[in-house]
Amino acid sequence: SMMKKQIARCWNISSGADGVDKIKIEIEVRLSQDGRIQGQPRVVSSGSGPLYTDMANSAMRALIQCQAYDLPKHLY
Repeated sequence: SMMKKQIARCWNISSGADGVDKIKIEIEVRLSQDGRIQGQPRVVSSGSGPLYTDMANSAMRALIQCQAYDLPKHLY
């Protein structure tokens, strides 16, 4: 939930789109000690359709834009 709060400032969700509230995007990511993304994040949730794809792509962009993350050291 700490990452979700930090990502929210960069993630532009199409809130007016029908069904957007039912889509859940999960992304696996590794972070370095300085809070930067290591390697390539990957979507691990499953879904289909143009809305899911758009949401997953925008979540990935937000992850990259919002780095470096400020999390407790034991979470890295």
